[in-house]
Amino acid sequence: MINSAVSSSSENNSQSNQPKLRSQVKFHPGQNSVMYFFDSKTIDPEVDDVFWIVKWINKKLFAGDKCNYLIRRIEERKSRGLVNPKVLVVDRGDSSSFHKTGCPERISALIGRQNHYLAVRNLVQNRNYGCLSMTQPTCFDDNKPFRDLYGEPWDYSQLPFAKHIRNGCIAKVDFPVRESLQSRIQDRLDQLKASTLSDIQTKDVGHFWKIERNDKYGQLRNRVTEAIQDLIENSDITGTAGLVSNRGKVGRISVADKYVDGLIGHKIIVVAQRDHWEGHLRLMEALISGALVMTDPVMHLPAGYTNGVNIVVYDSLADLKEKIKYYLSPEGSVLRKKIAQQGKQLALEHHKPEDMYRRLIFGHWPRNWSSPVINLI
Repeated sequence: MINSAVSSSSENNSQSNQPKLRSQVKFHPGQNSVMYFFDSKTIDPEVDDVFWIVKWINKKLFAGDKCNYLIRRIEERKSRGLVNPKVLVVDRGDSSSFHKTGCPERISALIGRQNHYLAVRNLVQNRNYGCLSMTQPTCFDDNKPFRDLYGEPWDYSQLPFAKHIRNGCIAKVDFPVRESLQSRIQDRLDQLKASTLSDIQTKDVGHFWKIERNDKYGQLRNRVTEAIQDLIENSDITGTAGLVSNRGKVGRISVADKYVDGLIGHKIIVVAQRDHWEGHLRLMEALISGALVMTDPVMHLPAGYTNGVNIVVYDSLADLKEKIKYYLSPEGSVLRKKIAQQGKQLALEHHKPEDMYRRLIFGHWPRNWSSPVINLI
């Protein structure tokens, strides 16, 4: 994505042959915004490339402030006769907001569209899982294919802002591995001193969501919890279908021991997304647990993930139940362990925060709005 090499202050042993990122110098223009600054001149005096990564948090109150701050910094740089920076905006909000602010047009007017990159988490529209509502169901059926409900790729190509970003395309960005959780998982495994995963994975299946009948964004998760509860109550399958620790912001900013034990204590972890958008923290959290991870259909799986190879996709509630049974059977257990191991390995080697930014900076930028995932590098 950029021509010059960028160094790193920390070595990633599993990727020593890949481009390195230097330490971030952080600017805090206002609440809920962070700017990361990369300057390759410290490596090669002949190179004048400067790269900024702006973390765009979906808070409308600060949207204008962040854009104005960014524009001022670009103008300051230009006034000093320096080359234009390359600017990557990373919008990981549930509902993307950056493209609605008028900021893409302002940035490209200063630095040119080919120097302006946009990465977004949610690139799906018309998801309809809300029709699975437990209070007023309009489409509920155990055999209802989820692929009829999960929407379609967002075709933004005709919207005005697309003319102001590189290649007219947005790259897909996913939540990376939470390194604090990874560290706690490893500490817990070391503490248990178990020789094999089977010594730790004492339960069959876990889905960590408490049914909340009126949750307007959680009806899919409600139904998945309901399905797994039915399996546990009416078969010899063991597991957890409910919360094991705090949810919401408390669960996001802290790591609970009960959550760690829940992740490493099950052979299969089932995750489900919110009803109206795609992408969530729970996916990578589950993948680093060592369990087989089963997910509802995802329009754009994270880089490197393939159904049946390192993750398993269930296409309906009935399909979920059948796949749980299969991967717990003697016939399916060998494959379950292989898929789980490959899913964890890929997450740890290629989906840490530094890996995510490395792909965005050094990867081949999308040229087609329907294929936004940057391949592993």
